[in-house]
Amino acid sequence: MDAVVASFLFFTSLFEDDAQTRKTQGLARDEALCRIWYTKLPMWSLLIASTYGIVAMTVERFLAVVHPIWHKTTFSGSRAMTRLTVAMPWVIGPTWNASYMIATAMVTADGQCTVYTWPSGRAQMGFGALIFFVQFLFPLSLLVVGYSCMAWVLHKRVDAGTEASTGVAPGVGGGGGGKRKESMARARGNVFKTLFLVALSFIACWTRNQVYYLRYNFGHPYIDYSGTFYNFTVIMVFVNCCVNPVIYSVKYKAFQRGVTVAFCRHKVRPMDDHGHGSASNIISLQ
Repeated sequence: MDAVVASFLFFTSLFEDDAQTRKTQGLARDEALCRIWYTKLPMWSLLIASTYGIVAMTVERFLAVVHPIWHKTTFSGSRAMTRLTVAMPWVIGPTWNASYMIATAMVTADGQCTVYTWPSGRAQMGFGALIFFVQFLFPLSLLVVGYSCMAWVLHKRVDAGTEASTGVAPGVGGGGGGKRKESMARARGNVFKTLFLVALSFIACWTRNQVYYLRYNFGHPYIDYSGTFYNFTVIMVFVNCCVNPVIYSVKYKAFQRGVTVAFCRHKVRPMDDHGHGSASNIISLQ
């Protein structure tokens, strides 16, 4: 997905509206060019899809950790669920951006393409707040809540494992908890690290751009979409697409195994679940 985003970045930058070529109002070709291409709809749709791809991965890991039995019996074994998880980000991005980008762009009577033309200031403010929520606050909240719940569940399982293996209450003392307890402890630590990195990356890369656009929709007078600062905010959004694969390739064994399967099939060995039932779901977080 991130590679496709990079391709659209190149082409949308190469073929921008020069404001010199006259277009014909009502002509399907010119209207489509204005409403779809000059709004950068494909590029921003894929950027939002990339964000919700990370959200989809978080939800899948949340189910694996918090509801391991259901995940193993219902989710993992269902092709429909897997396809739905993969397809949803690709559907959400284009559908969401098209819902307001196409409607607020048009070719004027003098042959110019205007984008983000709202029917009223109130409509712009309302939809601007909704855009900020859908593209920034909502995915950030899901990331924070999802990883926080996973960290809490893993913390409780480490304590429960300690109690079961030692015969004493957590924190009282006793012998070692064995491999299962160690695996859960490592997974818990890894969840905290992943939460910090993913959330920090998302906040650092998306905040400036989304706040800048929110200010524009609320009528802030000093907004320059051709200026250096705005271009910098867009670059940071693309940086997030570059950082996300690195985080997940370093933190997720399942991701690493998928890459190995794709490029080095002869080196792949069956994954060991250590004979602890749902522990295999937890090991994949390490």
